[in-house]
Amino acid sequence: MSKVRNLIWFLKRPHLMPQVWYLFQRKFRPAIVAMDATGEESLRWCREREVDMATAFRKLTGQEAPVPVRERFGEVFATSEQVTEACVVRMGGPGAVDMLYWICEFLQAKSVIETGVAYGWSSLAILLSLRNRPGARLVSVDMPYVGMNNDEYVGCAVPESLRGPWTLSKTSDRQGIPRGLRQLGAIDICHYDSDKSYQGRMWAYPILWQALRGGGIFVSDDINDNVAFRDFCAGMKIGPVIFSVHGKFVGMMTKP
Repeated sequence: MSKVRNLIWFLKRPHLMPQVWYLFQRKFRPAIVAMDATGEESLRWCREREVDMATAFRKLTGQEAPVPVRERFGEVFATSEQVTEACVVRMGGPGAVDMLYWICEFLQAKSVIETGVAYGWSSLAILLSLRNRPGARLVSVDMPYVGMNNDEYVGCAVPESLRGPWTLSKTSDRQGIPRGLRQLGAIDICHYDSDKSYQGRMWAYPILWQALRGGGIFVSDDINDNVAFRDFCAGMKIGPVIFSVHGKFVGMMTKP
């Protein structure tokens, strides 16, 4: 019955139907399933390299970490928390919002893409930095949770006053990422937090990396889920900076 309900959910959103075939093949190809089951291996790899967030920022930028973003924008975050607490659909909480704000400020970023939005905490952190730069833009790609009918609540943590530079595309990565990059061109920062499968990451990572300008920063959440980030770093021959937030690991690299 759950499969039938999910199919009906997709049928009501015909623009997402290409995602059905992708999910089907991912589920029934043994090699793909095996790579998704590498969480323990990835967790060990992350723990061996983990540093605290302040050290991660210093290793990445050569600068000391600024104050936490909530200390600078406490009223904004308090209002957003009220909005998300009243939301009838439960989604993910704030992640590495401090780091996202810090690196946007460090690079004086004007062109950012992120995948995975949920309530929009990461979007909020990025937009708090971008709002000070004329012509700055954030493109966010987020496919609503299958079967949860959370479409209208995606990004609800972002107040209207910050939405001017923001384009929110409620579609799959495979549709939204190429479209977003066509809109942005070269990007300063990419933040990946969507399809957590090995196959999904290894499809998206190279596309985002290619669009990243030299000196730009690549960020990926939940890298302990499988070894995709480890394998991608090895392929790029770049040592990443890794830290954890609420028990989940975040990986970062600067593009040469």
